[in-house]
Amino acid sequence: FDAAMQAYASGSYVAAASGLERALARGVDSAPALFFLGAARLVTGQAATAAEAFRHVIALGDTPYRPEAHYYLAKALLKQGMAEPALRELRAVAAADSVVSAALQRSVQRREVPETLSAALLLAALGHAS
Repeated sequence: FDAAMQAYASGSYVAAASGLERALARGVDSAPALFFLGAARLVTGQAATAAEAFRHVIALGDTPYRPEAHYYLAKALLKQGMAEPALRELRAVAAADSVVSAALQRSVQRREVPETLSAALLLAALGHAS
């Protein structure tokens, strides 16, 4: 797990994903390993497998990674052209975690929305539009 996270931190996302998969197979704590596996897959253009990893994180229940897993699941869904499910995930973030919700609001206000997320979806998720 540690080596995989070092690979992730250095931007070697393919190596990180491979290492995280091995760590999960060995029984490492699944929440952080699955979260960063999803992130590594998302960065390397594997949106469908990233979404699967984020769904597993969410299914684990109350972990520190759950609110951000909803956010990154939304990004993965948008990359797959699934706007409505992405909006549901963003609403889940806004409803469940005030810190992440506040960060989303600041991103919209400063127009720092990542290219895969539309401002309209963020605003709708945060209750600023219908």
